[in-house]
Amino acid sequence: TNNMSNKIQEIRDRLEKLKDVSSTFSINEVLLTRLLFKTTKQFERIMDKKMNECGGLTCTSWGVLMITYDTDGSKILPSELSTIMRHPKPTITRVVDDLIARGFLDREHDIIDRRKIFITITEAGKQFIIDNMHSHDQVLKDIWDGCDIENVINVLGKAIDNMEQKYD
Repeated sequence: TNNMSNKIQEIRDRLEKLKDVSSTFSINEVLLTRLLFKTTKQFERIMDKKMNECGGLTCTSWGVLMITYDTDGSKILPSELSTIMRHPKPTITRVVDDLIARGFLDREHDIIDRRKIFITITEAGKQFIIDNMHSHDQVLKDIWDGCDIENVINVLGKAIDNMEQKYD
């Protein structure tokens, strides 16, 4: 914790120089934003490593599997995956193709509109999630250890509400 406190203070000191540029500049808001970026990058790096150890997947691959697994009927349109995960469609297509090659996902034509192709999770994909969920959960427990999770959820939820109301 002391190491992170020192890093935060270093960022604060650097940001202090920017106060002269703008009368509305807020060190805490910029610091929080930078910490969120750093948290996201660190999380992806850690989960990529953990998922690679669990079968050569990435954080994005795991996310696609999880979303497909917990979607009603275990089927979803690739465009919906792209929207939910906030990844470009070509990225999702590449990940889905890899997961299909591994036998974790499949494509299914819509019975009403044959142009629609759903992504479905296979039994092997479900089993992969079951086999690796504990490892995934342990990483999350380690990351959030000692944090006031309910407070973090509320703060980030409010920030998302603000962004959607003011910028979407």
